[in-house]
Amino acid sequence: MIYNGRSVRRINTRFPEALYLKHLAEDAQKHYSYTWKRNRKWLETIRALHRRSRNIVIDWCRKFAKCIVLKAMRTRNAIVLEDLEKLWFNISRESRMLADKLSRFAYRGL
Repeated sequence: MIYNGRSVRRINTRFPEALYLKHLAEDAQKHYSYTWKRNRKWLETIRALHRRSRNIVIDWCRKFAKCIVLKAMRTRNAIVLEDLEKLWFNISRESRMLADKLSRFAYRGL
């Protein structure tokens, strides 16, 4: 979400798709718990799902960071960074589902 001082605007992202791909890979790992490590087809499929998920997150973060920088340069505003070092650790104590979603969010890369 973006707040410009007057209104809040939601930005559509591909994070739900990345999260879905991650869950597909993890479900396959649980379902084929013994064979996926030894079966080359399943191993490649699971790796491909994880890779696609990671690539979606990395791609979106790069595009969004570029958008932020260009807008800041155009409007001559400063960019302020917040220390998010302990964010996942603190949230994982409270909600497992939220911690799972934050594990996909590449706030360090952004």
